Amino acid sequence: MMWGIRMTAVVSMLHNNPSEGIVYSINIPKDRKYINVVCIGMECVDNTIKGCYHSLNDLPDWIQERIAILMLCDPDPPPTDIKGIGRRLSEFTFWVYG
Repeated sequence: MMWGIRMTAVVSMLHNNPSEGIVYSINIPKDRKYINVVCIGMECVDNTIKGCYHSLNDLPDWIQERIAILMLCDPDPPPTDIKGIGRRLSEFTFWVYG
């Protein structure tokens, strides 16, 4: 049931920001053993960003820069949208605009 609630939130938030285009959902677990990157949106078909990275340093530079900015945001809801950068959804989950 949690997946359905989360996808409803994703669709709702994307619908409110149609101009952002590609959105990458990035999950950085507390243990930081790996970083999961999922592309969300119709433009993801030809996406070159792979799904799993071993460290923050392995991510593309532009994603690292956006995450660094988003880490300055409060992780508690509601998420603050930074135009052209993304949102921090929780302590470990970020949306980065591509």
